[in-house]
Amino acid sequence: FILIAAVAILVILSLFERPLLFSKTGGASLHAPLWLSLGAGLVVGGLSQRSRFCVTGSVRDIMLTRNVFSGIGLVVALLTALFADIFTGQFNLGYFDQPGAHLEAGWAFLGMALTGWAAIIAGGCPFRQLVKAGEGDLDAWIIILGMLAGAVLVQNWGIGATPASVPPQGKAAVLVGFAFLAFLGFGREKR
Repeated sequence: FILIAAVAILVILSLFERPLLFSKTGGASLHAPLWLSLGAGLVVGGLSQRSRFCVTGSVRDIMLTRNVFSGIGLVVALLTALFADIFTGQFNLGYFDQPGAHLEAGWAFLGMALTGWAAIIAGGCPFRQLVKAGEGDLDAWIIILGMLAGAVLVQNWGIGATPASVPPQGKAAVLVGFAFLAFLGFGREKR
């Protein structure tokens, strides 16, 4: 009940565009209209909940069990994003000149590998955690709060990559993340 009340309060506050909730510059200042976002969120959330969509689970099923059925959702998600980018004029084919992206492919791969490994330990990709939280899963809520806290630390401490490069503290954070997940995965293994 408390979480529903908190979300309701944020929605009501967002109707009045308080400066605390809205950025005027940077990536956070770019957002869709509130009602369009809420409507799309309800549709996508409902479809995702009914189909049990999970990026990590789709890749796992395709690679381990050769079950391509769960990959259909992944293909639909990628095609939807492609057509949305083309429709809005934001499509840019290629690795270079992507908005906000750096060119250090190795660190980009390691960052996503870290995300994938954490998703496996957590029992689902970040998107699936959102769906599970909507279903009332307390563990998923804790994971989401952890992701939000991590995002705040990345922004406040300047750990995040910029179009120029990945800062040294960002590289160190990725390596510390791998060490932490290795401890969780192997250090606590039953003997």
